[in-house]
Amino acid sequence: MYAIDYSPDGKLLFAGNADGTSQLWDVATQKVTHVLFDDARVNVAAFSPDGRYVLTAAEGHPAELWDVSTGALDADLEGSGGPEAADFSRDGGVMVASAGEGRIGVWDVATRKLIRAIEPDELSAATISPDGTLLLTFRDFAGVPNAAIWDVATGEKLREWEHPIGILGGTFAPDGRTVLATGRDNVARLWDVATAKLVREFRGHTNIMWRGTFSPDGRYVFTTSQDKSARMWDVATGEQVRYFPGHALSAVAGVAVSPDGRQVAIGSLDGFIQLWPVDRDALLGSVCERLKRDLDDAERGIYGITEPGPTCR
Repeated sequence: MYAIDYSPDGKLLFAGNADGTSQLWDVATQKVTHVLFDDARVNVAAFSPDGRYVLTAAEGHPAELWDVSTGALDADLEGSGGPEAADFSRDGGVMVASAGEGRIGVWDVATRKLIRAIEPDELSAATISPDGTLLLTFRDFAGVPNAAIWDVATGEKLREWEHPIGILGGTFAPDGRTVLATGRDNVARLWDVATAKLVREFRGHTNIMWRGTFSPDGRYVFTTSQDKSARMWDVATGEQVRYFPGHALSAVAGVAVSPDGRQVAIGSLDGFIQLWPVDRDALLGSVCERLKRDLDDAERGIYGITEPGPTCR
């Protein structure tokens, strides 16, 4: 699974699979409500803040707006194309998508017209700040500045910096003050938007980190990795606070947190999505139910259990 996103009310989940299929799922019933793609891999997708649309960036397609209620294609964004971006500002006024030939476009949601195109030297992807004023562009390339912040209104590059290794995923914090970057090492990094200075590192994964996202309140980040796990981290301290087991043979790639912050959706390259509770006791209950036994010492360490006695009852 690559692109995963919850609808604003938390009732639907968009899932874009590596096999070229993409669906809208009813979270409560875990049933497919609509199939949007059956022939293209969707790398990124986002629900509009009002929940009416899903914006997709699929290989070989222009950026496309889909009607959530019907599953029908509502509009192509003229001049768009490429898998690099699909995002909305929090107020739903503008959306971001690739504008072809290495450009990132900012479109007016109401008119579907291109407002501005920004042209980084090179890019892999982009995302917009919650207030719609800034754009983060980044690329999967090391040894040079590989992340930059742009002024959406003017198209001016405000600052850039070098993440120590190629960036595969980047996202703004809910308050827009920091960005989280994940890449081709086992460290996620938090960067200050105003100064381009490193704020925090999140260490614990043992392989490439694919994606990251914030909890709605900005207190936590969630990351996915080639090491077949997802993890939850405390933003203030950088400490790991949750471990979500993945799939035995497949890397964990996609991640999304429900709007109420209580559930995390984790997708792996085997085509499955797991829905896990974020609450520690509920998470351990789910793990114990799946294991059908108590946790061993290594597993207790993974989940941060220091109390004596059995964990699973």
